[in-house]
Amino acid sequence: MEAFAAVVLLAVLTEWLAERFLGPWVKGYWMVLGATVIGVALCVMFSVDGFALLGLPAPIGSPWTGEVITGLVVGAGSDAVHSIFFKKDGRVV
Repeated sequence: MEAFAAVVLLAVLTEWLAERFLGPWVKGYWMVLGATVIGVALCVMFSVDGFALLGLPAPIGSPWTGEVITGLVVGAGSDAVHSIFFKKDGRVV
């Protein structure tokens, strides 16, 4: 449960940072790409490895491969988090 909470917290933080710092200037595909980069950066910075949190063996590659893969999930998931908390017209649910 803690692993899920950590990933959701990072997804919310990623969405907030992307909307706050990229939102006024970037839209569409570039916003998704920016959120993905932010998600990867946060997971590497905080050493959040989803595989290790779930007790799975580390993936093949460098020690931070799991952190990068988790960051990709967090960055892609930030759009889903945004859809859950905001309506189409931008109001908070």
